[in-house]
Amino acid sequence: MERLRQLFEAKFAEAERADPLGAPMFMDTVQAASYHRIRRDILQWVLEMLPSNDNPTRADAFTTLRAANVARQKEWDASNQISLSYRGNELAGEVGEACNVIKKIERERLGIAGSRDTVEHLAEELADAIICIDLIAAAEGIDLDAAVRSKFNATSEKVGLLTRLVAA
Repeated sequence: MERLRQLFEAKFAEAERADPLGAPMFMDTVQAASYHRIRRDILQWVLEMLPSNDNPTRADAFTTLRAANVARQKEWDASNQISLSYRGNELAGEVGEACNVIKKIERERLGIAGSRDTVEHLAEELADAIICIDLIAAAEGIDLDAAVRSKFNATSEKVGLLTRLVAA
């Protein structure tokens, strides 16, 4: 885990001093700056999720989200009437909203006329989708942390990649 943390810290430091010329070739300077900001933010989030010497008992994000979702669901749906099909439609709606934001961001990058949106709004919609996914997993008794780790590692093994997720 410490080696993984060191790798991400190095990538984060690299992202902090990123040169717009290091962005994919098709991006202009404004797009490259946005690309590097998003890359830096993602790396920062990963660093925050990884255990560290300062905080070796950091709770994983799924455990924290699950506890909050369960508590809020007791308030929101006290009679527990929301069904799996409702949750599935809710998830489809949230993913659709994220896709619509992506379309508008890409439209701006391509210089096509039409409405615009922001990466900040995309973050909100992606968060909504993750919350919905966790609600579905909770309803079906799925340990999302274990499921994600298992699937990630199976895909890495299947395609011959070395990167694996390990239990916290």
